Amino acid sequence: MIEDMGLAAPIAWFCLALSVKNEDPKTLVERAIEKGLQNRAKSANWLGREDIKRYALDKKNVSRMTAWITYEASKLEGENYYRVIARDGKPLSKKETAKEQQRMDAEAERRRHRPRERAKDSNAKRFSVSLQQLLVFHTLRYTGEETVRGRKIWMVEAGLRDSAPQPNEPDDLALAGDLTLWIDQETGLVSMQELRVTRDWGSYSPGSMVRYDMDWNGTVMLPTRIMVQLARSRTEQVYTEYRQFGAEAVIQFDTSAPAK
Repeated sequence: MIEDMGLAAPIAWFCLALSVKNEDPKTLVERAIEKGLQNRAKSANWLGREDIKRYALDKKNVSRMTAWITYEASKLEGENYYRVIARDGKPLSKKETAKEQQRMDAEAERRRHRPRERAKDSNAKRFSVSLQQLLVFHTLRYTGEETVRGRKIWMVEAGLRDSAPQPNEPDDLALAGDLTLWIDQETGLVSMQELRVTRDWGSYSPGSMVRYDMDWNGTVMLPTRIMVQLARSRTEQVYTEYRQFGAEAVIQFDTSAPAK
């Protein structure tokens, strides 16, 4: 039998989209969790440039930048490592670059001799939202479809239940409030999520917001921007210049301006 491969893929996708469209939001989230685990494994060696900008907000909500640090991401002894390459948009001086090299060499030595210890880089402080917690402690509601950056998505609202426990660990952000999920229809992955804080927890207070944006590069879904809005401050993390490389490769960036 002759099969028209040009039509087979669109027909298969149409059937999948039709079947998912009528499913409840719990099914969409469960599928997003499964796809997310697969995506995490595939994207492990995709790293790039990270710019972190911090702003102070006055009583009128006018922002003023207080810090801007640029990192290069690489693999160091098989783990992610984030090395400072610029501050306030300017490359480090030769002296600062030498200090960063010393820090990286010391960390490489530590990882070689104590590989089971958690890496002492910026990963240790990073927050995360557990979609698993949404299935247990939130009320899920499907709210429709949208097109974002040319891609069709499903919208799911997750309202925190009054009976949900208080957040305790860095990956408990989902327990701090209500969420909106943008789920990419083609991949089944969450492409955006927004947390609206309704509970006091650490530096978070009701009215705080966390926004997490991702983009599909044709192979994997990768973070592009994280925004954390607190009562009197805002932090933006922007990810660019992604590259895929092996465990011991190091990414080098052109900082354009000469170091002084």
